[in-house]
Amino acid sequence: MRFMLLICNNDSFRPPPALEPEVIAWVEEAKRRGARISGSRFRPVAEAKTMRIRGDERSLVDGPVVQAKERVTGYELIDCPSVEEAIELASTHPMAALGAIEIRQLWQVD
Repeated sequence: MRFMLLICNNDSFRPPPALEPEVIAWVEEAKRRGARISGSRFRPVAEAKTMRIRGDERSLVDGPVVQAKERVTGYELIDCPSVEEAIELASTHPMAALGAIEIRQLWQVD
């Protein structure tokens, strides 16, 4: 089962430099377990673009879809045999202690 871990923080969050080795260690452990498919940080929300198409009209605006105090700042795509294992793996991610991690199972379309 595939899960998207959405890493969330407030707009002012800047990861401390000391966090990087912890995140690298988490990534390596997730790879060792055969669970990590991919992951990355996102560029700042100020660089986001939001597109909507309604009928024949296309609207493109600068910024995120909604105004919020917390933003999705990165993601991890993982493959785990159960939601319980996905939760356990997410709970060991260093960002869980500094923000929030939303765990979302992906629809299987295969």
